[in-house]
Formats: sequence, structure tokens, C-alpha cells
Amino acid sequence: MKQSFTDWRDFLKQAGLMGSEAKMAGMLERAMALGRGSGRVIEDAVVPAQTEEAPKYHIEFAVCGMSHDHIYGMVGAIQRGSGEQVAAWDGEEDKLAAFAKRFPDVKMVKAQDEILDDPSVQLALSSQIADERAPLGVRVMKH
Repeated sequence: MKQSFTDWRDFLKQAGLMGSEAKMAGMLERAMALGRGSGRVIEDAVVPAQTEEAPKYHIEFAVCGMSHDHIYGMVGAIQRGSGEQVAAWDGEEDKLAAFAKRFPDVKMVKAQDEILDDPSVQLALSSQIADERAPLGVRVMKH
């Protein structure tokens, strides 16, 4: 069978289709071979449910800045590991209001220093604007 191609795009389209047809034919042959007299039954593997162990440790943490929404995933991960969120701060009122709506039991503070000076806080999470994260990290480590 002879075909003429008008341009490279047409050629590549046809080559791709021919490759797909060959792959499909090969897959069909293999599937039929498996079904012929092999006696094998293909089943879905299901992992049995495992009991969850209670976390060994407990930490209290706070949020210092929430400019980006990935803070919610960070908070969720720490909570699943037995973390207890005790406070949150953000300089943007709309972000703080949305956060307070999602976590109504958490104390919203007026300044970062309230979190940094709290001796019960063992971990500070932040999704602050990227160029503000390093200075905040240094302040957290000093406290």
C-alpha cells in the first residue's frame, strides 16, 4: 500500500496511527493467548485493612503566615500525626478569616511574636510569601 504525505504533520499522524494499531493488535493477541487453556484467573488484589496505631508523640503547633493555600495540607499532615494546633497568625485579614472559618477552635493572634513567645508551641508552620519564609524561619529557630 503506497501513501503520499503532503507534509511532516500528516506523515507523523499516520505513523502514530500505524504504531497504535500494531500495539493494539499485539495486546489483543497476548490477551487471547492468556485466555486459551491457561487456567489462570486474573483477580484484583485487595490489601486487607490495617489497624491504625495511635501516634506515640504529641506536639503543639501554630501557623505563622498563610499566604498560600498549601498551608491547609501542611496543617492536615501534622494533625494526622497527632499535632494539636494552638494558634494562627496572618497579616492578611481575608486569609485569616478563611482560616478561622475552617479551624474555628484555633486561637487567632494579632502578631507573630505571640506565637514565637509561647513556650508551648513546639512547631511553627508557614506558607508566607516565599521571600519572607527564611527570615521567619531564623526567628523561629532563635526562639
